[in-house]
Amino acid sequence: MDSPEIGAFRQAVHQWLAENMKGSEHLRWSRIWSTRENAEACKFRRELASELEKERWLFPTYSVKYGGADETV
Repeated sequence: MDSPEIGAFRQAVHQWLAENMKGSEHLRWSRIWSTRENAEACKFRRELASELEKERWLFPTYSVKYGGADETV
């Protein structure tokens, strides 16, 4: 059972994914973000990273000072 904080975070992530992943269903995913297989996929990955950065989710365990969220594993 999730704590209230984890439940709220889970819900926020679910909502964020629903809003930010629209239109990406046809893209081929790669475990390597820097792949430049096509311009559309590259553009989407860059925009996604930018949005993740705004939420401090790109590197969540980094300190806030360095753009993270000070989260623990």
